[in-house]
Amino acid sequence: MPTHVDPVCGMNVEEAEAAARRDYQGQTIFFCAVGCAETFDREPSKYVATSETRRSWFRRH
Repeated sequence: MPTHVDPVCGMNVEEAEAAARRDYQGQTIFFCAVGCAETFDREPSKYVATSETRRSWFRRH
């Protein structure tokens, strides 16, 4: 089962068990909790991958 990292809190999240997900700039982002998704929604640019090391937080679909 694919695992992703919640960009807000850094927690590992399995796709099937994600509390929320967002499509942003062609990427699907998975969140451990609705609160993390809402935090992302308020300021997505703060959490978007800006370097190669942070890009591993996102998986392209």
